[in-house]
Amino acid sequence: MVLDSSSPVPLYAQLAEALRARIARERWAPGRKLPSEHELCAEFGVTRPTVRQALDMLVREGRIAKRRGLGTFVAEPRPPVGLFALTGTTEAFRKQRMKLATRVLSVETVPECPLAGDVEAAGTMVRLERLRLVNRRPQLFERTWIAADLVPGLERFDFTDRSLYATLREHYGLRVAGGRQRFGAVTAENSIAKLLRIEPRSPLLRLARCMDLTGHPAALYVELFVAEGPFALEECIAGTERGEREEFAPVPAPAWGAVS
Repeated sequence: MVLDSSSPVPLYAQLAEALRARIARERWAPGRKLPSEHELCAEFGVTRPTVRQALDMLVREGRIAKRRGLGTFVAEPRPPVGLFALTGTTEAFRKQRMKLATRVLSVETVPECPLAGDVEAAGTMVRLERLRLVNRRPQLFERTWIAADLVPGLERFDFTDRSLYATLREHYGLRVAGGRQRFGAVTAENSIAKLLRIEPRSPLLRLARCMDLTGHPAALYVELFVAEGPFALEECIAGTERGEREEFAPVPAPAWGAVS
């Protein structure tokens, strides 16, 4: 393949796409060693800095991995995890048989939830803060707020090895009945970076959710911060036919702001 130096697309991005295509078409299978930087320079007619930029891009995407002293290899596909589904973090990882450990940081009653807008007027909430480890590495920091009058005695449960959503179903007769979520990229503030063992201001994915529980609108809120890890995020998409518009329940959207 010849790269186009007159294209507005940078050469390193063109090269990354060419290598990406080889991996996608399984010309390079997982575990295969990539050609050396010198060989890639000769094949594509580019400089070493261009090759390094392209390889760095693929490393960030999780498509390849560099092994010190050995070279660069095609990475194993990262298992997809449905964190965007409203079934809970524990269930999302359980489906992929990934080892998820939990450290409960705090469970306390607070006067309000900062994600709730004026419309909800949620009132007193139970706030649960948890650090989630995937394969023993901190990957997710999660804050959950639940209307306190719906979950009396929630503090007595140990959520180290217990699913919150299963507890709501089994002990309080509450199920998630729908909701709305927003997500976007943020930078890690110091306290979250320390928990996740990353550098301050490192990129994170932030999910903010507002959910209905059985018969109780806008009763549960979640704020989830996700660091890059050994998994890919996945969401199933349902389509509509004949141009029909898909309607959503009018659940108030959660507040969307900077990391707090």
